[in-house]
Amino acid sequence: TAGVIRQYIGAVCQAFVRRGMADPSRVQSGELRPEFQDFFRACEKVDPAPNRKSGLQTKVFLKIRAPRSQPISHAIGELVNGAVHFAMRACEYTLTKDPAPLTKLLTLRDIIFLKAGRPTTNRAEADHVMIIFRLQKNGRKEEAITRKRSTVSSELCPVQTWAGIVDRILSYPSTTLDSPVNT
Repeated sequence: TAGVIRQYIGAVCQAFVRRGMADPSRVQSGELRPEFQDFFRACEKVDPAPNRKSGLQTKVFLKIRAPRSQPISHAIGELVNGAVHFAMRACEYTLTKDPAPLTKLLTLRDIIFLKAGRPTTNRAEADHVMIIFRLQKNGRKEEAITRKRSTVSSELCPVQTWAGIVDRILSYPSTTLDSPVNT
């Protein structure tokens, strides 16, 4: 693809620069040489159209969340639905086989409910939910992501979903704010 070709040519040009020579793909002002511009444009024209895949439909997430007859199935569905709103990787909300994971598993302490921009303990009245990702494998620390209450669907509302997760976990004996979200 054009992007791959551009990367390879860029890598070769950087090798020249690392050896103290001028970048062969650039003119003195730093602009890309016209012949490279033409070449990259030609490559892009013959590239196939991207093969984009559609996202999962809302009904899939509703179905995942639906089973209430078995508490474990409901808890898993609830957790998956909560994770979707924050585009979480599985390692952020479930245990993995990695003995030394780089990403820290979320705890209840990492989930903060807000009302009018201020933290609140009244999850039912919260208008936003904020999750703090303490340590991620991309190196980011203490990254806070906030989602607002849905006015369209209570079943797919991130605030209500995470409030349900927190309420469920806190209803178990011996749980604390340091309990992981996959409890």
